Amino acid sequence: MKLRGLLKLCFEQTGTLLEGQAELKSVYNEIPDSYDRANSIISFHQDKRWRNKLIKMLLSLEMPRNALDVGAGKGELSEILKLASPQTEIVMVDYAENMIRSSKYENRVIASFSHLPFRASSFDMVMSSFALHARV
Repeated sequence: MKLRGLLKLCFEQTGTLLEGQAELKSVYNEIPDSYDRANSIISFHQDKRWRNKLIKMLLSLEMPRNALDVGAGKGELSEILKLASPQTEIVMVDYAENMIRSSKYENRVIASFSHLPFRASSFDMVMSSFALHARV
């Protein structure tokens, strides 16, 4: 499956946000400029090490042709995967428009964990770093 250029920035069209999720989405839409610094401080400067370790572990299991980064934010995890596996086509998904627009990658989709717009088994790998707390 050739993904580059196929997926464009799109908006989730199914369902409504549950109670509290709209507020969290608003917070993430407001913080793209300070997100990296805040993530580093909150994780005691371990965030980059954790992402590198996750990618190393995932690639020891499989070299994916394509991967889905759920809750991708600005694409930090996707960037590490791309450096380690340049041939992998990566699609980033996040529900905060301003976060995902801050990414340098073109395969970006605005959607939530609960409403992923992909068929089952569309990706060889699905990954997420710090997003499970914000599952919507």
